[in-house]
Amino acid sequence: MLDWNAVNFTDTFSGGGDTTLSQTFTNVDGSGISVTITLELGSSTAQSELVNFADNNTDFNGRGGALDLFVDYNDASGGNASRATDFVKVTISFSQPVINAAFQLWDVDYSNGDSGKYQDVVRKFVTDTAVSPSLSLVSGSPRAQLFTDVDGGAARGIDAASDAGIAGDMNVNYGTNMLQSISFNYVPGDGTNNSEGLPLFTVADVQPTGQHIGLSAITFSAVPEVFSGRGALAACMAAVAAPLLGRRRKVLEA
Repeated sequence: MLDWNAVNFTDTFSGGGDTTLSQTFTNVDGSGISVTITLELGSSTAQSELVNFADNNTDFNGRGGALDLFVDYNDASGGNASRATDFVKVTISFSQPVINAAFQLWDVDYSNGDSGKYQDVVRKFVTDTAVSPSLSLVSGSPRAQLFTDVDGGAARGIDAASDAGIAGDMNVNYGTNMLQSISFNYVPGDGTNNSEGLPLFTVADVQPTGQHIGLSAITFSAVPEVFSGRGALAACMAAVAAPLLGRRRKVLEA
């Protein structure tokens, strides 16, 4: 398990239009598997104006460890940049194939308040083996909603949730499907795609000064070793030979 209480994401922007942060954690939890987390800005806007994310908030407002994916919408003049289509692409890569990959996304929520309008959306769940995750909501009174868009399963906020609670949390689970990389997009301002009667935001409407979600600990298991070609052949030969030897033994005993 990659536990954010045990590791720190320390990569920072180097300036000059840098739009990607990446860090590799080796031999995670003694598994022999390395995990690389890559965060890319899906925006043509200068990094200095858009993003100050990947703050490794080991507390996440009293909840424990999570990687804090924070998008800062303040522009250079201190106002709201109103870039509702900007997003962060999160990629989780493993040094070898794994199964049982799972994690939670925290605080997927929504606000139509005067101080900042936003609707957290997570979508475009993609793996290198083209398998889809099982998505579910953690709370019995959720502030998020699952839906299906053109890219498959997704979730969006439908009400405000406290960072310290679980009302905006969701599970992402790949079960026994084998994979080596997972990616998804986090859009903290796309309020234009909903069916629950909420106000439809335009790009100009969505003006959060800053918005975030949390990426929880990531669990996974190594793929069990299978017979090598030589081992499989030997096992086959043993299975065939066993009854023949038994028959010969019975003849000799008779």
